[in-house]
Amino acid sequence: MGPVASPLMISTNCRDAWLQGAATANEQLLWPERSIRALHEAEACRWSIGQEFGGWDWPVVKCFEGYAAVGRCCLTTAFIFSQREAVVRRLRVSRDRPLARAWLPRLAEGSVWASVGVAQLTSSRQHLGPSLRIERQGQRFRLQGHVPWLTGAAASDLLLVGARDAEGNPFLAGIPKGTPGCVIQPPLELLALRGSLTTEVHFQDVELDDAWLLEDRAERIGAGDGAGGLTTSCLALALVQAAVDGLDREAQDRPYLADLKNRFEQTHARLWDELLSLAQQPMAPSTALIRMRARATEAALRATQTLLTVCKGVGFVHPHLAQRLARQALFFLVWSCPRPTADALLECLTAESLLP
Repeated sequence: MGPVASPLMISTNCRDAWLQGAATANEQLLWPERSIRALHEAEACRWSIGQEFGGWDWPVVKCFEGYAAVGRCCLTTAFIFSQREAVVRRLRVSRDRPLARAWLPRLAEGSVWASVGVAQLTSSRQHLGPSLRIERQGQRFRLQGHVPWLTGAAASDLLLVGARDAEGNPFLAGIPKGTPGCVIQPPLELLALRGSLTTEVHFQDVELDDAWLLEDRAERIGAGDGAGGLTTSCLALALVQAAVDGLDREAQDRPYLADLKNRFEQTHARLWDELLSLAQQPMAPSTALIRMRARATEAALRATQTLLTVCKGVGFVHPHLAQRLARQALFFLVWSCPRPTADALLECLTAESLLP
């Protein structure tokens, strides 16, 4: 049996660690060690992993509550954790494979870290050809190319990457730390969430045994992304809640701002209920998932820019919370945005203004 505790009962010490490290994690090209330790202290590594592998097997709704609690304090930490959770989802789908059985128990106990680089499988740049190519050679495989976006690569013990063969078939492969030919580039100079150490990873004739091949069936590779889009929406709504917290503090001195705070609080509650409803549907329509993502992103943009507006010039000065949240909201315009999602976001952004 898993624990009965709710993610909402995360200790004050853990929340304080995320809050205190949020500005540094957003600004500096340093892995947020204390914030990651707080994830371990909160037993977050067990939340989504099955009990047979030492996890707590929490349902997705309960996991989302946990992700939102982290993101409300520190979006950078929540983003890093979401990439680790993306690995877990794919390992669970392919739990009959040796790679999954070997790594899920270690991920549950928190003795290793993992991250994922599979966006290139669905990127709008597919017309340029696969950025990472795989070639099967008997009981081994060879990787050549690069992954253009991989979070926390240098801090991870396992990288799960997506590649295509000469016929365009997708594969998922695990890359253990220190693999010869796997070259991790310096971290990208992101506008926000710089502590995620997101970077490119190059593969120069990387050759591994088939034991490191997780999946070669397209339908299971797609199934492993089930909660991915909703996780992104979940963290966008966590940022809305962080902005509401900021508005609430501003309203303590300026009571007339309470109405603004209440309106965004209501928006958050409505979208959160919609998110949890979708999360409980085994086969939620893709149109509903995309619409949820667009609305959650729009709410994050509006809430954070509202906070920046009411804070005026002081909010535009580093390290004020308002400027940090406003920059972080922009991340949702580019994170996990295949063409249908990008089109939905553009529709929101280009809608005719209601102002006269």
